Amino acid sequence: KHQNGRILQEKPVTIIRHNVFSKARNASLLPDARPNVLVGHWPSTGPGATDHYEIYGNLFYQNPNEALFQGEGNVALYNNIFINDYGDAVHIQPHNDIPKTIDIFFNTVLALDQGIVIRTAGSDRSFEQTVTGNAIFANNPILGGSRVHNTVGNYSDAQQFLIQPIGSIGELNLLPKPNRVRGQPLDTKNISRYDNWNRDFDGNYRDLRTRGAYGTSESAPSWQLQLELKPVH
Repeated sequence: KHQNGRILQEKPVTIIRHNVFSKARNASLLPDARPNVLVGHWPSTGPGATDHYEIYGNLFYQNPNEALFQGEGNVALYNNIFINDYGDAVHIQPHNDIPKTIDIFFNTVLALDQGIVIRTAGSDRSFEQTVTGNAIFANNPILGGSRVHNTVGNYSDAQQFLIQPIGSIGELNLLPKPNRVRGQPLDTKNISRYDNWNRDFDGNYRDLRTRGAYGTSESAPSWQLQLELKPVH
């Protein structure tokens, strides 16, 4: 957060991948509560102003008092799993700066209240915020942004689309049921610039017609969701 620029131009991307972020236990209470992950803005001008985050292949699990993820600036958020049985999943919103270029795609979201929220008050309209190819099951699935080719439903609807969306973390199987989260192939023009964009949560090459973090029709995931280090395939 609060980046003020730098003398030398470094690699223009910060990658956050293949982690498990949980606040299922010992989460802080309000007013000290925070998201599982919060990413802040880049320098407003000069070196670093066009840098971006690539955040993929992560499991975000439970937060009783805040959203699982909050971000601003330039963010690509893809091939992640978000599970919050208490409240919200993803908040894109002004913090110390504003949301700029936002690409949210191929995520599976289970959230009791809000799924993906994009608030852009004060943002430059030349920046685009897109939500595409996600499987979102929340009582308020999407608010804001440009949305296309998502599979959405209420929190309770997840059972109709995913194999086992209810239970403890070791029992969950969020792979899609056959033909339940499929549609037109996504236009990859804007997303193919990102690292491993076409690899799903398990690291498999994905079918571009399948929505959500899993891009295959296997009956069991390569890695059973757990609160432990995630293996990288």
